[in-house]
Formats: sequence, C-alpha cells, structure tokens
Amino acid sequence: MLKALKQNIFYYLHLEVIMILRNKKPLNNLYQIFLIYLFSVIVYIYICNNNLSDSIIFYMVVSLMSASFILGHGIFLLTWESTYFCFFMTRKISIRSFFQAKYLLFFLSAIALSVFNVPVIILTGGSLLMYFAFLIFNIGTLPILIVSASFFNNERASLDKDIFFNYEGYGIWQYLLFLLEIILPGLIFSEVSKIWSKNVALFAISFLGIIGLTFLIFLPCLFFSKRRYPMISGFNQK
Repeated sequence: MLKALKQNIFYYLHLEVIMILRNKKPLNNLYQIFLIYLFSVIVYIYICNNNLSDSIIFYMVVSLMSASFILGHGIFLLTWESTYFCFFMTRKISIRSFFQAKYLLFFLSAIALSVFNVPVIILTGGSLLMYFAFLIFNIGTLPILIVSASFFNNERASLDKDIFFNYEGYGIWQYLLFLLEIILPGLIFSEVSKIWSKNVALFAISFLGIIGLTFLIFLPCLFFSKRRYPMISGFNQK
C-alpha cells in the first residue's frame, strides 16, 4: 500500500505543500511571491488606466500575473530538497511522479491566480486573449526552463532559516534567470508582432506553450538522470 502511494502524483504534491507551509524559508518565500503578485496586479491596473499597454514592461506584468508562483517558487526548485536530497534519492520513489507533482503545483497556482486575474482584466478593459495566451506559455514552456536550470543548481539551503538577509542557496544567476523568464513571453510576442501581427504573436506563444505541455506529459523528468550524481555530490558539500 505504501509503495503504491509513493508512486502517486498527489502524494508528492502533498509533500511539496507541507514542505512550504511548515518550513521558514519556503514560507517566507511564499509571502514574497504574494507581494510580487499584488505588485503585478497594481501595475497592470495602472498601465491599463493610462493607455500604456504596448510595451515590454506591460507584457512582463501580464506574464507575472499568472506566473508569480511558478517563477518565485521554481527559481529555487530542488534547492528546497537540498538538505535531504541524497536520502530522497536512496529511496524507492517514482521520479516521474515526483516531477509531475511539481508541474501540477505550477499549473494549479496559475489557475488559482487566474480566478482573481480574470475579473481584474475584465474590469480594466484588458485583453483576456492575451492573458490566456501568456498563461498557456507560462504553464507549458516556463516549467521546462525552470526544471532544466534546477539540475545545475547545487547550492544547499537549510529550510529552517529565515529568508531575509540569508543568501544560503542563492546565486546571482537565479535572479538573472528569473528576469529572463519574465521577459521571454513578452519578447517573443513583441518580435512576432513586428513581423506579422498581434494575433499571430498570440498564436505563436500559445503554440509554444502547448508544445511544452505535450513535452512535459511524455518526458516529465527531462534529463534528470544525467545530472543526478553531480547534484548529489554538490548537495553533499556543506
């Protein structure tokens, strides 16, 4: 019974949620994510009210509205497990379900934020078509980039320490990656719009998102097997 449970996606999803809520570092990070999300909504309302909705900043905000948790939590993906990663890897677990649970959490977070975002977009006269195109990109393409980058992060971090003024498990590359991931859908949209049209650009980023989702369904572990042992070696170094 226990073995069957450990192959279940929802088992790992439950562990991820409990890990966030019961540990100081990921919980404080969650508070930061909430503040970033609120900031993105406020900026979105301001831009819409001042007719400034044709800039890369606006596209970044649209992306951040649905991807706040995906980016904020995902930027430290596997760092959260760094202190017990080796122990985890010696157990008979389903690596496939382990990563599928992380993708599912990303997906659910984007859907949950959309419950609040859609009324805001309607009330401000924004484009729902643009929002949903960016949403599809964020839940399909961004997780591939985030998880791939996490395979090269060997920085260990204690979960019981406060996140403020504590740079354990952090690196400048993570913030640069965070910035790139916020800009990416807007950059693609902007460049395709210049060549063809906004409708074609929306189709393009939606299509990229669908391709990403399909890829994640069939290969959720990506190239984890090739990076497993370098990660174990990195996390073992205190």
